[in-house]
Amino acid sequence: MANDHEDGTTTEAIKYVMEKKNFTASGRGRCERGQLVPAMFIFGDSIVDVGNNNDLVTLVKANFPPYGRDFAHHEPTGRFCNGKLAIDIIAEGLGFTDHQPAYMSDKANGEMLLIGVNFASAASGYYNATAILYNLYELGARRIGVTTLPPLGCLPAAITAFGHGSNQCVARLNNNAISFNNKLNHRSQRLKRRFSKLKLVVLDIYSALYTIITKPDENGFAEVRRACCGTGLLETSILCNQHSIGTCSNASQYVFWDSFHPTEAANKILATNLSNSGSSLIQP
Repeated sequence: MANDHEDGTTTEAIKYVMEKKNFTASGRGRCERGQLVPAMFIFGDSIVDVGNNNDLVTLVKANFPPYGRDFAHHEPTGRFCNGKLAIDIIAEGLGFTDHQPAYMSDKANGEMLLIGVNFASAASGYYNATAILYNLYELGARRIGVTTLPPLGCLPAAITAFGHGSNQCVARLNNNAISFNNKLNHRSQRLKRRFSKLKLVVLDIYSALYTIITKPDENGFAEVRRACCGTGLLETSILCNQHSIGTCSNASQYVFWDSFHPTEAANKILATNLSNSGSSLIQP
């Protein structure tokens, strides 16, 4: 969980949707458009940011080419990807015909709010997960999915910076992620015991991405060490731009789009895996 615009207006936006959808104590609400869940609220960092950073005073943005070159209309939206994020693909799989809008965007109003809101902000830090979950529970949320950390030591930028010349994943960083994920799983069990009506699922993105990275051929990828953008070793955000030399022509062959974030091709596999592991969240 991250500290994503955690203020009164965030609470009001969630309350508005909860009331309009007539959410019950079980966390169910109306699905007027035929989707499998009434709405989705997304919190996180650049992995799920769909444009909240666009108008913020920060260097961590992705609202310029070549970001978004394979997205709708080939336009950058603020997503740190060449195309769709895993959360976009998951939303489509749940039957949403529109993606949840960025909370800071002009689209986050009126009818668009009724499908949920994306509060994620790139480069946001870790926040007290228990506090956020408690606040969401108090607002009526009963079905919550929380992702683990990915294999941080396998990110191209991490290998470049901490791999000491090796092209292998950095074991120390991966071990740190595993340690955190174990604590996350333990904490989730405690929360479920505390809130008996809460459906809380820890979604294991670590294993899903690690499998893609260690078995690229089996998953249809030709390149895993370097990202598509620029040299593929360090570029991300403003360093990944239309003047970056060496950007690949076919991102679908790469696991990573920039040195931190997966391509749409990898996100499709991750979305399928996360959807399957979180299937209990959409069951009665």
